[in-house]
Amino acid sequence: MSKWHKIAFGFYLIVTAMLTLRGVELMVSGFQPYQLRILELPWQDISPPYQQLIHFLNAFAGSVMLVYCLCLMTLLCFPFRQGERWARYAVPMLLLAYCLASLYAMLQVQEFQPPINSVLGLMVMILIAIFVSLMPYRKIS
Repeated sequence: MSKWHKIAFGFYLIVTAMLTLRGVELMVSGFQPYQLRILELPWQDISPPYQQLIHFLNAFAGSVMLVYCLCLMTLLCFPFRQGERWARYAVPMLLLAYCLASLYAMLQVQEFQPPINSVLGLMVMILIAIFVSLMPYRKIS
């Protein structure tokens, strides 16, 4: 792996780790702050069946995110590090697809202040990694 691909690998690893932490947070938390703003109710005023439903949906979303991150880590650790050309494109496209889907969903409820800046930050890191990984193979002395 060239120096540039090692740098890109580091960026992708950081983004994947951040998504993993977000998945764990979704699994263990109840409502997200912006979700409470949408309902305009305090947590204790929501009936228990709906509380269970929201817990289940957040846990499910977090679980799916963790499986997604595990797949990305597998792609990063094996084909990407081995220099497979297809993996250099697959990893950032999968990360960008997830971020774009999250951004689209958050923009639908923008007035309730979801964490859009965090998704934009991840997208910037991915775009930097794409640019860095496209640097030509050459020895830098």
